[in-house]
Amino acid sequence: MPLRSHRPLQGFSAAAAMRLAISAPACPSAPRSRRLPRPSTEAVNAKARDLMAPVLGADKTDRLIAQINTLEHVDDVRALRSLFTM
Repeated sequence: MPLRSHRPLQGFSAAAAMRLAISAPACPSAPRSRRLPRPSTEAVNAKARDLMAPVLGADKTDRLIAQINTLEHVDDVRALRSLFTM
């Protein structure tokens, strides 16, 4: 979902921000020479891990990242709630 404004994101959890970072397409209006390569899933996971682990702990962070990477196979997203709360 492309962002329409330059306002900071408010009310987004770390998991939602990570999901946005993974799913955000390259800006189609940017000239081809200015488009940045899409980061790999591993790179996004590493950045998310660096940001979330100090807050959630390494174990919860790893489980949350694994669940988000396979979100299409999660039967009930409410099950994720316990992973992104302290």
